[in-house]
Amino acid sequence: MTGRVQGWGARRVGLALLVFVAAWCLGPWRASAHQGPPLRLILLRLEPAGTYALASLPRDAADPAAIAWPGDCTFDALRRRLRCAAPLDGRAVAPGASFGTRDVLVVVAGGGATATAMLTPGAGAARFEVASVEGAMPRSLFVAGLRHIAGGWDHLAFVGMLALGAASLRRLFADVTGFTVGHAMSLALAVGLGATAHPITEVLIALSVVLLARDVLVSPDRGHPRAAQAAAFGLVHGLGFAGAFADVPAGAGARALALAGFHAGIEVGQILFVLPVFAAWYLLRARPAGRALRVVAAYAAGTAGFAAVLLRFLSIVRS
Repeated sequence: MTGRVQGWGARRVGLALLVFVAAWCLGPWRASAHQGPPLRLILLRLEPAGTYALASLPRDAADPAAIAWPGDCTFDALRRRLRCAAPLDGRAVAPGASFGTRDVLVVVAGGGATATAMLTPGAGAARFEVASVEGAMPRSLFVAGLRHIAGGWDHLAFVGMLALGAASLRRLFADVTGFTVGHAMSLALAVGLGATAHPITEVLIALSVVLLARDVLVSPDRGHPRAAQAAAFGLVHGLGFAGAFADVPAGAGARALALAGFHAGIEVGQILFVLPVFAAWYLLRARPAGRALRVVAAYAAGTAGFAAVLLRFLSIVRS
């Protein structure tokens, strides 16, 4: 009898969380949670010194008009030229009023040197540092991978469900590794083919959260790992970044380093998140609180995922 009461109490808490999460899903955060790697703005040095040409940019590149350049710089949108009284090397730039929500890596190339500056929404100015693209890209994208984990609720919900559905640390490692392998394979393939992300991908990403949450609820003590299932869903998550690396101003070697840096950040972020979640559940697994934690978390993740599926699909229909 006590177990039934405790079980019903967990369900009531879960239902309350469902209402809260559903309301949250209808808030201003409902845009795509996959922010991905930073946008890039590529400037090529011209003569005279301080003159730069805007390189050919893909659809998801940064808008130069959204950047606050030094006071002696003017941007000619028609001719795609930036003219400054002095070179940008060692000088500071900052996010402008219409900067947006994604990081921007500004790269100044040509003339035997490369200068980079990473701009972050809400942060202050960043100074151009002279470095090679091969050296700058992996470091910046490692940080972007960490930020993707921290800011992407759907990614956190998915790996969190993997943690709560794993019966042991070994199975957790297998599941998360499967997800990462799938994620890396699809993104690498998309970059190699020059593909761009389709909006339906974000719908499928949210749907993967719903399906995994349901699996955790229906089969909480599954006798085998979910590695194959996680790898299949990882393929979908990786497609969310298709086209993000199309403007890396270097050869295949630099792109490979950029991909490696980004996925290293994702992997570290996943570990920092799933280990505490798994530890909390594992320590409580034999108690009612542990079972309640899994049920409530699965209901919350499933509800948030279902709301995101609807919102993202409606966004496609209306566009």
